Amino acid sequence: MSRTNSRFNRYFIIFILLLSLTLTGLACERGKDGGIGPKPNTKSGKKKKPPKQDVVTAPLDGVKVESRLAKRQAVAVMVENLRSIRPQSGLSRASMVVEGQTEGGITRFMVVYQEKGASKIGPVRSARSHFVKLAKGLNALYAHVGGSKFALEDIKIYGVDDLNQFAYSSAFRRVKGVSAPHNVFTSTTLLRGAKKERDITPPSFSFKSDDPKETRPQGQKVAIDFSFPNYAVTWDYDQKTNSYLRFNGGLAHKDAENDSQLKAKNILIMITPTRQIPGTKLLDIVVTGSGRLQVIRDGIVIEGRWSKATVSSPLRLLDNLGQDIPLNRGQVWFELVPNASKVKITTPVPKG
Repeated sequence: MSRTNSRFNRYFIIFILLLSLTLTGLACERGKDGGIGPKPNTKSGKKKKPPKQDVVTAPLDGVKVESRLAKRQAVAVMVENLRSIRPQSGLSRASMVVEGQTEGGITRFMVVYQEKGASKIGPVRSARSHFVKLAKGLNALYAHVGGSKFALEDIKIYGVDDLNQFAYSSAFRRVKGVSAPHNVFTSTTLLRGAKKERDITPPSFSFKSDDPKETRPQGQKVAIDFSFPNYAVTWDYDQKTNSYLRFNGGLAHKDAENDSQLKAKNILIMITPTRQIPGTKLLDIVVTGSGRLQVIRDGIVIEGRWSKATVSSPLRLLDNLGQDIPLNRGQVWFELVPNASKVKITTPVPKG
């Protein structure tokens, strides 16, 4: 055999061996992928579920929520209530709303958000001292556009966690097509992103489940005469949902964002001494100390007293024995009323 043939034979044998190894490897790989051989079990067991979040009672409205939402700082926003700007945005998403007069018979809201958010809130208006003092007791971020000189002084004196539009303009938006100063709006996302929130949970009210339907009256009406007909408030009780539908100035009061009528599970009438500040048109509404309280829920009225020892103290709702009055789970609406004669509550007497 020639040297050339011998070399060829060696190369041919090496080629055959390499080809054999390659084919064997491919066969093994195809078996792994399920092409020829049986598929191996690639599942590593059942799909893991995300860890469950602790569910707790939200401190301001008593609804059941994830603990992280119930623990975060509340956000209180000043929203105006001129007849010409209704319906406002974002009120239906609030945990709690406080309504009180400013001046000239006009009412204004402090709208408080905790576990829920709102994508549009407003129109946002200026601060007043009585709202500042209530916001401080809630440990809330307090959002507003300027304010009376008394309110701005109180914000500094009491160390309120302040979000004045003049200092935090990025947290507010001016809406086109709406005349100033009624064109300032915001959202909970903008407000919470404007400054670092403090790890301060608002103080909690006491809560309970709704009374059974068969024990609730078929109707009830709460009428509040703040000043003029445009600012008269009526709450109509709905037995089926065990909630109160709001009317303002004789019309259904709605949220502009969802066109739904505002409703609350609890109406709290706080009788608050009120006087005009000498030399001004502003009102001094007393929200510290104590006063008469009417808690309206489940179609009934519970008489008691509100108590707030200092500006920084939480607001307490006490019955005539000094015990906390439990509220129903759902939106809480406070009405700051100068005297009891401004409120009329009627409950129909059952027939038979």
